[in-house]
Amino acid sequence: MSWSYRTHSGGWVKIRGVNVTLTYYFYNYTVINGSSLELTYLLDSQVLQELNKTNSSLLRYAPYAINVLLAKPSEYGDNLIVTDYVEWDLKDLLGLTVAKADQYVQYETDCVSSIYWATGWIDVGGIPGYTFYNEITIGGQMWSGWGGSLSAPQVTFPQPVSFIQVKESTSFYFGINENGYGAYGQVASGTVVWDLYPTGIYYVASGTAILNSPSSSGWQSVCS
Repeated sequence: MSWSYRTHSGGWVKIRGVNVTLTYYFYNYTVINGSSLELTYLLDSQVLQELNKTNSSLLRYAPYAINVLLAKPSEYGDNLIVTDYVEWDLKDLLGLTVAKADQYVQYETDCVSSIYWATGWIDVGGIPGYTFYNEITIGGQMWSGWGGSLSAPQVTFPQPVSFIQVKESTSFYFGINENGYGAYGQVASGTVVWDLYPTGIYYVASGTAILNSPSSSGWQSVCS
């Protein structure tokens, strides 16, 4: 698996009518079992001080770290059914998960020239105060909605194709009332674009919140 990444990201939160930009910088990466890759982004120290000064209780809700896990594809069947996923894990200052999203893609290939069908689904969860908006696009058809999960139907191709693109996106929102005033915002958004081929997957995983975007991209071989 080859990959590359960008170095920083952003979200936002509004407190007492004032916007605070949440800026995250690349911290490190870890290779898991020689195949999966985990990237870690941390909240900028000046932003952390600003949130703490405004109201330290906000640190229980706004993510301090964003971990992005890029998994190795799994395979089974004669005509291979390939499954891949990206996990977004948002953690507070103590390392506790405040919100997460798992974005899956699956397709059937003959490992030569043909893809027969493709599908995708998203599972999300978080502490009280978080809400999620999900989108899945397969070959130009889109499904979307608010809530804890979203599944696209299995899109079957009457004539097998040699390429199909699947895009999955989750926006992380939260809203709370602390000390008599409200705080709300889109703290992050995670998108992965899967370019599916009969012998592999090219992916781009990016944080697409308001400011800049962390991004990882690479090629994953299948049918090995």
